[in-house]
Amino acid sequence: MQAKLGYDPLKDFAAVALTSYVPHCIILANKVEAKTLPELIAMSKKEQISIATSGVGSATHMTLERFKAATGANVVHVPYRSGGALMPDLIGGSIQAAMTEFSTALRCTKAPGAHVAVALAKRSQLAGDVATFIEGGVKDSPRRAISAPGAGGRHRPRSSRSCRGRSPTASKAAAQSID
Repeated sequence: MQAKLGYDPLKDFAAVALTSYVPHCIILANKVEAKTLPELIAMSKKEQISIATSGVGSATHMTLERFKAATGANVVHVPYRSGGALMPDLIGGSIQAAMTEFSTALRCTKAPGAHVAVALAKRSQLAGDVATFIEGGVKDSPRRAISAPGAGGRHRPRSSRSCRGRSPTASKAAAQSID
């Protein structure tokens, strides 16, 4: 995150396709007393909680900051180099929780004692037993990492099917349909 860039990312790049999206989730270490999102938020009001992400300025860091703003949770951010790098410390109990991509935490959702909440509008088909942030009382919370290749050099797509060529209403409808 830099105050001044040598380019304007909104004007100098154009998204040309949506290739994937991965929802974010909070996964708790087994040693944490809280077992649900509301319990975690209540616990954070009494004591500061450390939540790791895949790094400063990452999509998961931004989701964590929005989570803190929405809930008033007393959370300290612990940046790691990647979501995969934080998992051994989470499993080992060195950190209390992690905000990570659901694909990184998915295997852990099947482990005994796993406590996860996913930032989706409805429960995932991959793990229907995992509660959503909305179910945990965090409104306006669907958050995800999006992969979309872009073209530089003030590229203007020729096709009306490109991401940039869609109307704002069509783009919003497309984004909501994947939740």
